[in-house]
Amino acid sequence: MSSQPPLRAARARWRAKFTGYCRNELAASIAGGRGNVLAFISAEMGCIEYTGRIQNGVLDEAAAQDYAVTVYHLTGKNEEEIIRKLIGWRTAGVIFHIARLDAAPRIMKILDEQKIPYGTANLGNPRGIGVTTDDSRGMECAVEFLKQSGCRRAALLTHEDKSRQQAEYQKRRREGFRKGMKQHFPEAPETVFTLSPEQGKQAFQRSMDQILKKITGGGYDGILCDSDITAIELLQSAQTAGLKVPEAFSLIGYGNLGISSLMRPALTTLSQNFEEIGSMTTRFVIDAVRNGQSAEQERNLLLPVKLIIRDSTQKT
Repeated sequence: MSSQPPLRAARARWRAKFTGYCRNELAASIAGGRGNVLAFISAEMGCIEYTGRIQNGVLDEAAAQDYAVTVYHLTGKNEEEIIRKLIGWRTAGVIFHIARLDAAPRIMKILDEQKIPYGTANLGNPRGIGVTTDDSRGMECAVEFLKQSGCRRAALLTHEDKSRQQAEYQKRRREGFRKGMKQHFPEAPETVFTLSPEQGKQAFQRSMDQILKKITGGGYDGILCDSDITAIELLQSAQTAGLKVPEAFSLIGYGNLGISSLMRPALTTLSQNFEEIGSMTTRFVIDAVRNGQSAEQERNLLLPVKLIIRDSTQKT
């Protein structure tokens, strides 16, 4: 009789393996308190590809460590709804993909109170877990490349969102541009062109046309952009105006979007490993869950970026 329970357990394990049974982590978390359920919360970030690649990293790492993931989209008006679901699912940890730390203050306050670990993907977090790329160093390397390829005058093209607040990545890339210019173009001014928030297609095109006139009229032969999207918009506007890239000016984007290699000319860009960002953030959050660490314990990481040289820049 004493051997019967182990035998039943062995049979149950065999049946589970044979039928492909998987533990229902969502149900287990509700039944037994906080369990193996994480949440991924993302906001509007301007490009769905970046968010999707980060989410893929989150899902892959969570699955590898036997965690389920619930996914939420933060609109700015649904924090209370998300909080109710996080508490209802007995969520063990949270991964955010947001532009600024103040984008979800209510959710973070509740997580701190409940001692639920959370981390930010592609965003630094001085008071907790954060994984992003070394955008400042990446931009420095891009400025250095322009200098080595014979560029005489460089400028940065950035953009504002409707809130007119710069995201962390924009600040870091501008900092890297400033450092790079100081080191490699010490006699040149630090020129930054800024696209205003979109006010319709025609207004946006007028803004871009004005910047193109400043680029060509000012003798700028190297333009760095704070994102691939900005670079592609400039490339298309230049081609519409009859300008050839890189003959008129070398052009460098940031992010290595899938479409960047399909442009004509193919876009030189700085590549970020978004899947690794999502994976590492998830790994740190799971470590905090398992070790009983609070959200306030800092663990930040800067991943390197890589310059991908294509046809939109002059050859050295």
